Amino acid sequence: MHFDVNIRPAEIPANLRCLTEITGAAAWQKRENDFAHQVRDNPLIADYLDSHFRIERSMFNVKRYKQSTGRIPNIIDAPSANIAILYNFASVVTRVFRQLPKYGQDALRQKLKGALDDEVGLSPLAFEMRTVAHFIALGFDVEFHDLCVGGGFDFLVRKAEIQIEVECKSASGDLGHRVHLRRQCQLGPYILPPMRATEKDGVVKLLVVTLPGRLYPAREFMMAVGARIGEALTKFDSLSEGEPCTVSYREFPIEGSPFDCKSPPRINQNDIIEYCNTMIGDQIGHTIMTFSPRRSATVVALRSAKPNSFMDYVYRSLKEAASKQLSGTRPGIICVQLRDMTSTQLQDIAAEPSQSGKPSAIQLMTAKFFDSGARDHVHTLAYIAPGNFVRSVSRRPDLHSPDIIQDTIVSEDAISYWFGNRNHPQFADCRYDVFGKQR
Repeated sequence: MHFDVNIRPAEIPANLRCLTEITGAAAWQKRENDFAHQVRDNPLIADYLDSHFRIERSMFNVKRYKQSTGRIPNIIDAPSANIAILYNFASVVTRVFRQLPKYGQDALRQKLKGALDDEVGLSPLAFEMRTVAHFIALGFDVEFHDLCVGGGFDFLVRKAEIQIEVECKSASGDLGHRVHLRRQCQLGPYILPPMRATEKDGVVKLLVVTLPGRLYPAREFMMAVGARIGEALTKFDSLSEGEPCTVSYREFPIEGSPFDCKSPPRINQNDIIEYCNTMIGDQIGHTIMTFSPRRSATVVALRSAKPNSFMDYVYRSLKEAASKQLSGTRPGIICVQLRDMTSTQLQDIAAEPSQSGKPSAIQLMTAKFFDSGARDHVHTLAYIAPGNFVRSVSRRPDLHSPDIIQDTIVSEDAISYWFGNRNHPQFADCRYDVFGKQR
């Protein structure tokens, strides 16, 4: 299979229609209704849904935009980068679907329907499609092994005498974390009333809540944690003993803080987290906050007394891909999507060893993975974060006139941090360097 991987703005409306028709409009409508119900019950979860279900939420935003304006947002001037992610996904899925045999189309249809009905969503499938587009852009032909054969690796890529098995894995930022961001958002309705009722003028209140283990979704547990936080807010004091959590309470002047500005749009959560980390000399993680610019703010952060094990989960996923997905008869590449990580963050991780003089956690895990002879068939491990969408112009002759047709095309420039396996027979063969220079 081979096709043009660029997004052509003129084709976007048809691609969106095709994406909807593959699953049927009912599957998308059910998802939209489910999200609307969640937001009605808990407005705090809207940001979580926007960041974890980008394609689905963008589809619904585009739908509403078209209903109000009669057209879809222009990909160049779209108000959100997520719109470009949706358009790219629709473009690749449409082209893949049209070239699959009937049984492959049925498999892709079921995969899409399943993703629209689970807690993970379309992000892993979108990553597979981005990886397909990457290989096609390099001149490879792609054979969808998982869809057309069933089981095993995701796809086989071929170019001349080169054949590579490719398996894609998607790792959420919550993977291995004991306090999931979704659960933290679900705690919001239990703590927002006391957070708002106890605001102090001129003060930033920071509450770091430590759980002995996980933040469980059970309503009774959430209520107990919420009551504990409410007690600390009411007393304006720390709670060092008792169940189901301890609460560290601190106050800082709002002057000089990120909340010391005129308008909410200038208040960035990453700036808040960095500020709080600096003030207490520790990592607080994700937060729930209420504030009135230049007047008051309350920040609640939750963490577990037990360490997170993100790398352990990723490592187990890599081992499974090597032993159960890849056949071992051809060079294999495992691509890992680090969901919730930006391209800038991945670049910072890649630069960390040269700055600190010490190997990164990803480097150590990868070295451990390649140290086993059972994984000698794995040629490359690639950790990938979404890139930016860039516009270019192509010109081609009009077959029916002496004029030149000018096309605007949009493509994604994804960021990868990858490692070759020195134990693989083709380690030094530059034809297999599909992500750039060897590391």
